[in-house]
This record gives sequence, C-alpha cells and structure tokens, in this order.
Amino acid sequence: MTGSVDNPVKVDDMIDRASELHALPVVVFEAQQLIQDSRTNAQDLADLLSKDPAIASRILKVANSAFYGFQKRIGNLAQAIVVLGFQALKNLTLTVGVIDSFRVGSGDDFDYPTFWAHSVATAIAADHIARHAKIPNRSEAYMAGLLHDVGKLVLAQHGPSLYCEVRTLIAQEYTPISAEREILGRDHAELGARFLSRWSLPDELVDAVAKHHEQETPQGDVQLFEVVQLADLLVNSLGLGCVSSGLPSAMEGLSDRLGYDEETLQVWIADIATSLEAASEFFELVGYGPVTF
Repeated sequence: MTGSVDNPVKVDDMIDRASELHALPVVVFEAQQLIQDSRTNAQDLADLLSKDPAIASRILKVANSAFYGFQKRIGNLAQAIVVLGFQALKNLTLTVGVIDSFRVGSGDDFDYPTFWAHSVATAIAADHIARHAKIPNRSEAYMAGLLHDVGKLVLAQHGPSLYCEVRTLIAQEYTPISAEREILGRDHAELGARFLSRWSLPDELVDAVAKHHEQETPQGDVQLFEVVQLADLLVNSLGLGCVSSGLPSAMEGLSDRLGYDEETLQVWIADIATSLEAASEFFELVGYGPVTF
C-alpha cells in the first residue's frame, strides 16, 4: 500500500484545521509570560489563574495530591503557587492546558488514557534527565516531553482516514514510523512540530519534537531533543508506550553526551519510576483517569 499523491496536501489541510481548533487557553500563555518575569510574585499568578476557575481548581487539587506529597493541606491558590514553585506551576498549567485542548471527539476510538500516560511520563522523565544531566535548558524539557507525540493526536483527530491507513500498515508489521512516512510522506514528529510552530513556542522546543526519532548524533552541546529521545526510550522500556522492551541499544549513543553509565542510568530510572507512581493520581484530578503506571 502507498499513500495517494495528494496526501501532502491533505496533511497541510489537516494541520491548518488543527491549528484553528486547538489552542492553549489564553490564561496558560499569560501565566508562562508572568513566570518568565522576575518581578512576578505568587499573588500575581493567583490573580491571573483565578480568571479560569477550571484550571485554578485543578491546580489546587493536584497541589494537594500524592504527586507532590505535601504534608499540610493547601487552602488557596497563592499558597499552592508558593509551595509548588514557579517551575512546577508552569509544568502543571501547561499539562492541564494541553490536555484540555485535545478533548475526546464523538466517535473517536483513539486511546487517550494510554497516550496521555506516555506523554506525561515522558515529560516527567525528560525533566529528571535534564536535571541529572545538568543541561542548561531544563525549563523546556518537561514541555518538550509532554508534546513530543502531539502529531499522533493531530493525525487521529483531523485525518481519521489517513490514521486508519497508517494503522493498517502497522498491522502488516510496518513500524509506526515507516507506516506514517509511507502514508503521509512524513512522520508524527515532523507533523507535531509543524503544528506546534503555530503555537509560537520556542524554536528549540519545536525542534526537539521534530527530531526526537532522529538517529544522527549532533555536534557541540547536548540538545533538547536528545533528552526527549532518552526519556521516550526509557518510558517505552518501562511499558508505558506503543513499544515495550528492555533498554534499547539506541541509548548507547546518548550515554557519553548525557553523562551516564549503566549504574547511573539505573539510578535515574528508579528516580523516574518513583515520580511516575505518584503521578497515577494526577490523571483523575485533571479529568483523564484513572491511569495506572
């Protein structure tokens, strides 16, 4: 089977439709801008987030969940922001905003719980890896991990016939990537990056999504896509993805650049696994669960 010659046009139309229908809530964008401003305090953010009661309510619930593990109950939004810290708040608002922007459509048989379990797990893993590897751009690692597979959502929701063709090839033992390239002329990584470029996200983050399946080792400093690549591989190896296996050989090419050996990697995996176990409650609180890691 091969994709029809007009599939590139169909893909462009699909991205246009998706861009019109899916956008992060304005309050999420404004919160990101406030967080970047050194003059911002917790009350400034609380005042902003209070404009969106649904997001504010879920921030409070998640702040009081086992995911963050605070001993004393947090009673108001400003207190939650102080306790969580600006980076955790940034990650949380982004997660809620992204999930809300891709709600289930009628007659949609896409496996959203599994998809979001993998995406959030990859975000958590990317954040851990960026911290352990001491890369300078850690602040974008969580969101790059969260959004790395968003092209799959765009395809499933806005190109259902193309999505069915891809799944048919996968059933015929094509790899997911090769099936996407056969039908679409590109894979979900490129599709997701093109979609995210419409959200005016940092170029480095969009680049990380575009390259997270790339095999070539770049020159120079460690790049964000390498962190996402390792996070994705680790999460798959833990059984939280479309592929479940032991640690793949692709990780070997990342070890020198990210600064780990086998023993160090096991420590990272244990650290990530602990965070994932605590995250199981998170999905119910954002309205997309329960999900068991």
